[in-house]
Amino acid sequence: MKDSGTAVRCEARTSFWSNRILIAAVVGILFLTLYPFRFSLFRHGPAFLLAGWGKDLEALDVFLNILLFVPFGFGLAERLRESGRSKAAILGVTLVAGALISYMVELLQFYIPMRDSGWADVVTNSTGSALGSLVYEFAGAAILSFASLVESAFVSWLNWRRVAVGLLLYVVAWLAVSIHFQREVRITDWAPHSMLLIGSSAAEEPASAWSGKVFEVEFWSSALPEEVAKAITEGRPQKGPPPLASYNLVGTTFFQDRRQVPPGLTWVRDSSASAPPIAEASWLMSRAPISSLVGQLARTNRFSLHVLCQASPAAARNRRVVLIAELPRSINLELSQKGTHLNFWFRNHLSAKRPRLTWDVPNVFAPDQVRNLLISYDGSRLTLYVDGRKEGRPYQLGPGAGLASLLHGIKSGELEGYHDIFYAIVFFPAGCLLGLAWGKLASQTGLCLAVMLLGVLGVPILFEVCRAFGGNASIWLGNIVLSILLVLAGGFWVNADRRRPASRSAAGLS
Repeated sequence: MKDSGTAVRCEARTSFWSNRILIAAVVGILFLTLYPFRFSLFRHGPAFLLAGWGKDLEALDVFLNILLFVPFGFGLAERLRESGRSKAAILGVTLVAGALISYMVELLQFYIPMRDSGWADVVTNSTGSALGSLVYEFAGAAILSFASLVESAFVSWLNWRRVAVGLLLYVVAWLAVSIHFQREVRITDWAPHSMLLIGSSAAEEPASAWSGKVFEVEFWSSALPEEVAKAITEGRPQKGPPPLASYNLVGTTFFQDRRQVPPGLTWVRDSSASAPPIAEASWLMSRAPISSLVGQLARTNRFSLHVLCQASPAAARNRRVVLIAELPRSINLELSQKGTHLNFWFRNHLSAKRPRLTWDVPNVFAPDQVRNLLISYDGSRLTLYVDGRKEGRPYQLGPGAGLASLLHGIKSGELEGYHDIFYAIVFFPAGCLLGLAWGKLASQTGLCLAVMLLGVLGVPILFEVCRAFGGNASIWLGNIVLSILLVLAGGFWVNADRRRPASRSAAGLS
């Protein structure tokens, strides 16, 4: 009887939250544990046994694994309490449910090469789920009652002017943050007296020399459209903009740019070097600094680099193919081969502090195979085309990377995740605001429709245009679509519990 009475009182106070907590918990678990969602079936051993116990977990790993499942246990306990389950049943169900979800996640992680899978995570995650149910039993009513009171007071305060003004101020504040971090990835601080080198960097760094053949190198001060890039890397005629620099490297002594504007290239070799092609002791270098090319790339904050080459035998170490640098040390741009991987790095405020922030694209090179490569940068994203195909995922250097750099050491393989998280931080709360305002403004059809259109469509478009203009980057339709989806997700999420009869009292706030 005591449990039943508690359940009735608890339902009246918490019916606004159980669905929301569970949705947020499950989405968070799946994103944080399965990203970057790149699966491979080539794993050894039976999958259902996972990878054994797993890696040795440090105290911080154990804490984070437990913490990740606490919201799930809390939300599930609330949902079960609303249905009148006993405390013992709630604890048992949350423990088993947490274990099952954790096992499913670990089973999927078994097929993600970048993830570790093991029973240790199942144990710690299950513990977190059970702990969440205990937190709900001891403090859930007070926590959710306070949250509901705050939400009710906020909804009562809303009107269409406050929603419109608050939404704009919120987005403007985040826009300022976005532009600041977008400028962190501008092409800046490139040494103006840099040289163009093909095949190596300097005589004192023979370990970085490349052994292979380069037939053509071209630069543009813009990000080439996809159809143009594919045509170039397929060897088909194209009507794109003319390159700033274009070198045909079929010959033996001196190579001049086709337009005869940038300096020509000449062989650099020691006395023991063999004749071309490029060998470990010989490489090509511009006869003078390519200052005009460097300056143009910095002004536009965009570039495209086309390289037609034949790969050297697979090497365990980085072998530089194309380099822009002020000798002997200041590197501005580097395209290199490491085994079958293509590595690319260029200088900006963010990468200058992190030399290892290198774009690593696997399975590009093959020994003695000709590759037609084009790398394009639009001010925030790098895109690679190989033999007429787009390869890999775009290398995102937008505001998400800048924000992540303030919180922890960023990794090049997680840049796309930082981008998605940043947009979620900006637009999901905006959607929650619109979702809360919907019930309050629904009776004022015209105003409600105008505010919703402003929030769902106007704000994402305005944000993307201003971010691109302020950060000297390109407008990307994908960012607008992602923003709109996140706004809609926030609006639906904040109303996830309102379908139940007990939640109808919220209508009185309008």
